[in-house]
Amino acid sequence: HAVGKPVLLQLLSKLEKQLSVLLDREAVVAIQREFHAQTGAMLIKGWGLPDTLQEAVLWHENPQAAPEANDGAMMTNLGAALARFALGHGEWSEPQIRAHSMMAPLNLYPEDVDVLLLHCEAIDSLIHDLS
Repeated sequence: HAVGKPVLLQLLSKLEKQLSVLLDREAVVAIQREFHAQTGAMLIKGWGLPDTLQEAVLWHENPQAAPEANDGAMMTNLGAALARFALGHGEWSEPQIRAHSMMAPLNLYPEDVDVLLLHCEAIDSLIHDLS
């Protein structure tokens, strides 16, 4: 879902060198936040990947704004939140994950969420074992 971010970083790095300037971290983060979805969608289209994947990347941050229902964007949105939760980035708490806005549109029930959260715990254990 964030395939556009490295492309933007590379582009910004080239731009810094060409203009002999140094962008501050906040500017780089803001540019990535604003343009990574569109950049990723263009990249996916250029690779000849399915339109459904392009649409999922394009709308992953705001699936409700997609011109038509987009399960891929909703799953990507939820998956990104679950990944941040599983990796302990502190952006999401368990109650927030359970109340995530994509649960109902994806027809996920509390027992489905229990299973997803168990996988998060397994991911966390695996990461700690590998480090």
